[in-house]
Amino acid sequence: GVAAAGMAVTLPIGGDTFGAPVIVEGRPLPPEGQEPSAGYQMVSPGFFEAAGVPFVAGRDVALTDTRERTRVAVINEAFAAEHWPGESALGKRMRFDRDPTYPRIEVVGIVRNLRHNGPEAPPRSELYLPYTQSSFSFMAVVVKAHGGPAFLAQPVRQAVMSLDPGQPISRVMTMEEHLRNDLAEPRFLSQLTMLFGALALTLAAIRIYGVMGWSVALP
Repeated sequence: GVAAAGMAVTLPIGGDTFGAPVIVEGRPLPPEGQEPSAGYQMVSPGFFEAAGVPFVAGRDVALTDTRERTRVAVINEAFAAEHWPGESALGKRMRFDRDPTYPRIEVVGIVRNLRHNGPEAPPRSELYLPYTQSSFSFMAVVVKAHGGPAFLAQPVRQAVMSLDPGQPISRVMTMEEHLRNDLAEPRFLSQLTMLFGALALTLAAIRIYGVMGWSVALP
């Protein structure tokens, strides 16, 4: 029942705050402390397909992108528009440090913008590094199902445990549940604002009614 599967450090609308300064090759070196920054995270092959994020150009990260090979990244449209407006970003390079000997990262793919900081926040510049070159202590597994996703929870648990019985698995949920949980606070604040607005309107109407009644009662 699995249509696609992949991994990422954080999920969409998950409040991802990972970021790093970026030095773009071929551009003047910015003053120290004023380097442009970008969000970043580690992903596996298949994550974008599983999460429903289409490619604009280039390729996905691959298992062949190992630490012994050139470091690569997939960037989003916002990153491409910020640093290479009007030209192709494929093949362009960058690094995370001002030191010119720091390893270069080559752009191999471009994807649509994926929102991490809520539906109202504008998309930020982001790059996605293959986990085979930049490992992390925890990752989220994303599975796209042909049918209803709920029945896949147990098979996915069993698949993970068959690889590593000691690997902890937590917070298994559908993407709909994930989005509903992460949007619960802004939805509550929106409802609270509407409630106070309605209360203010009611108080204003009562005040106007009272003033009109008082003026009519005057001799």
